[in-house]
Amino acid sequence: MQLLEGGGWRLGLRPSEANTTSLKRLGKNMKMHERSADKFIFPFEKLEVWQAAVDMAGAVHQVLSAIPANKHYRLIDQMEAASTSVSQNIAEGKGRQYKKEFIQYLHIAQGSLYEVVSLVEIFKRNKLFGTEDSLAIRHRCEAIDRKLNGLINALKGNKRTE
Repeated sequence: MQLLEGGGWRLGLRPSEANTTSLKRLGKNMKMHERSADKFIFPFEKLEVWQAAVDMAGAVHQVLSAIPANKHYRLIDQMEAASTSVSQNIAEGKGRQYKKEFIQYLHIAQGSLYEVVSLVEIFKRNKLFGTEDSLAIRHRCEAIDRKLNGLINALKGNKRTE
């Protein structure tokens, strides 16, 4: 028995036969996947809030790339994790079976968003972010927060009151 590169086990084949067979199958599957990957859209990708969260994470990473790598490593790492966590929790929640679970993940995403806002303020006070960058990220976070609240309320069946 041998472990194949693709993670499966093959019985009764010599190592060279197993690898050749597996690689041919893997190559064929990859070509099929490449053709369909540009057409398939996951359900969470349709959500405006997920798209906005991915854009926000990209903007944060772009601003972080200007900070010297040897400075404030822990804060940078924490900001990268928090900013990417927002879209990840939205995506993971959308994949859950029950609406209540999805709402819980949206709340977790909101907590990560608040962590980003807090870190932006810390970065600004430590002069790691300029005022313009801080405001731009903060405005993105405000928009995402409104979208998250709207989605949570819609899923709960709450009507908007003004």
